Amino acid sequence: MQNAISIPLQITNWEVKLPTVVRYLETQYVDQFLNEGKLMLSSFKRFWKHEDEHRGDDDEGKAHLRMNLGGMPFQGLITMGSGAFVLSCSCVEDRALMEKFGYSSAFRINNTIGFAHAIARALPGFLGGAPHHLSVLS
Repeated sequence: MQNAISIPLQITNWEVKLPTVVRYLETQYVDQFLNEGKLMLSSFKRFWKHEDEHRGDDDEGKAHLRMNLGGMPFQGLITMGSGAFVLSCSCVEDRALMEKFGYSSAFRINNTIGFAHAIARALPGFLGGAPHHLSVLS
């Protein structure tokens, strides 16, 4: 074969550093999670209803589209994940940020993949999925 080169393939171990995240909550809910393993997951629908400006986001899970299709303008609004489970966390561990959200406590998640796996195993009807898509039987 002309213009072909041979490159030896070397298999190496890769190490990927995952972020540590922080979940800010009221003290009673942090205690409940640490002592009883109970943790409430939220949803985009609940975010839409939050009245406080820091937690409320009525555009969460929505995409605004504007495009030109064959010379004709088109725009639309797509809503996704209204029934999806969500656990909002922060990559920033900061007391001032915690207080800005009106919380009094927090817990740190060091192993985000392991944590997500543990949550997924606890979901009734969980089938499997990837970080961008989880399948749950209703």
